Amino acid sequence: LFGSILVISDLELIFSVILSLIVVIVILLFYNDLFAISYDEDFAKTMGINVKGMNYLVAVLTSITVVLGIRVVGTMLISSMIIFPTITALQISNSFKSTIFISVILAITSVIFGVFMSFIYDFPTGATIVMINSIYFVIFLAIKKLRLE
Repeated sequence: LFGSILVISDLELIFSVILSLIVVIVILLFYNDLFAISYDEDFAKTMGINVKGMNYLVAVLTSITVVLGIRVVGTMLISSMIIFPTITALQISNSFKSTIFISVILAITSVIFGVFMSFIYDFPTGATIVMINSIYFVIFLAIKKLRLE
């Protein structure tokens, strides 16, 4: 359930890095297709995009990421890292590209700050990262509300 990001093995680290590189490469190679199917599948079909194939690709990459993530860092942290950066970025982003960019920055900084804070205050690392993600979300939600006023 909880796992620990601090005790991953060398092999798990290597698999994580390889998977991350594969995901980044797939996003870079298929950015326009991913954007099209995320926005409107019918539109993507008319553009000649293999929607079914792209959906399978996204499902497979997501499944592998989740399974490896649960094994390495636990259910709570992997769920948080999949959900929070994206919903947080959506509060202030105005494009698909900016959502991806902001999500990546939030994910990286939440891990860095979470590990750092867990060492300082002797908190569990995974829970601290989840709390940092929660704090980011509240801050970005407040920014969105202030923009609307």
